[in-house]
Amino acid sequence: MKGGDGMKEEQVERLITELHELNKTFKATCNSLERWGY
Repeated sequence: MKGGDGMKEEQVERLITELHELNKTFKATCNSLERWGY
């Protein structure tokens, strides 16, 4: 069942990558809002 573990790890890595991208987008949005004075 080692293959199952590998797949799980891959999913976790993808999730972490997506979270990083979301965080970058979120920070960029916050910076834009601050620039516009919201």
